Amino acid sequence: MSRAELYQKLLQQAAKELHCKATDERAKNYAVLKLAREVISSKLVNGKDIDPSALRWLSEELEKYAPAAAPASVSVSIQPVSICARCKCEIDREPDPPLPSVALPVPSSAAVEARSEASPKSPVNVVPMKRSVHDGARRSRGDLGPASSDVRYWG
Repeated sequence: MSRAELYQKLLQQAAKELHCKATDERAKNYAVLKLAREVISSKLVNGKDIDPSALRWLSEELEKYAPAAAPASVSVSIQPVSICARCKCEIDREPDPPLPSVALPVPSSAAVEARSEASPKSPVNVVPMKRSVHDGARRSRGDLGPASSDVRYWG
């Protein structure tokens, strides 16, 4: 590859690295410095003597033009999700409201005992409800429902 072809290749790479056009002076200077480093490196590989100070100066100049590497950043966001017990799909969940901090007065133990004796253990008008499988309740063997008596086995 001739030096002109190598320069054009390095010019395109420099323009891409510097995020500018190939006609920009920064890209041209960066490409020339890279070409000079390639020439010095090829002389060194071929066994010819080189000036180490020239190679050090080239390295310093290339560092000035080289774009600073941006550190990779990763951000993780954990969001709580509610899942339907029946179909296992995600349910849109509203965020929990913040709990207000309220200082409640502490009643004396005698007043608490008097209230607990005066109030009934459970309200009279409350009827216990059976839980559904869709609410997360487990089914027992005997709780197969009214359709279980209609099932006939043919055998």
